[in-house]
Amino acid sequence: MIRTLGLGLLLLLAVPAGVQAEASDAAAVVSRCLEKAENEPLGARTCIDTYANACLDEGRDPSTSGEAGCYRREAEAWDARLNADYKALMARLPKEKAAKLRESERAWIEARKTTCGFYSAFHDGGSMAQIMSAACYNRHTAERALFLKGFMDNAADAGQ
Repeated sequence: MIRTLGLGLLLLLAVPAGVQAEASDAAAVVSRCLEKAENEPLGARTCIDTYANACLDEGRDPSTSGEAGCYRREAEAWDARLNADYKALMARLPKEKAAKLRESERAWIEARKTTCGFYSAFHDGGSMAQIMSAACYNRHTAERALFLKGFMDNAADAGQ
């Protein structure tokens, strides 16, 4: 356990401070948007691409990898929310329902991988493939996070 924590700390220190800040910025932007989205007609879906679009508009790194990085950082923020709700939901559900959720999650992961991987094939692995694939990954991860959040909200209301 201590070795694992030490390794995690070492890896965290190895990541440049700017990258750490950008990742936490993405999480903060998504969180703020979700807080405000309760009053929006389209709800939380309006928060998808919020950080990525702002990041792209700033134009800090207009390279292909820089633009893809905007989407990747937002996807990491959504993924953290997705994983938290998935774990909490798995803990709340009866064994049979938890097994179905696990099966659904595995199928979704494979579908996201295949769907977003198609951009690489379609664009013959060119520079657009990297950006489009990252945008796809972000969108699918965000949608799944919102999907699981809906079940978490319903489970809380149902007393599960």
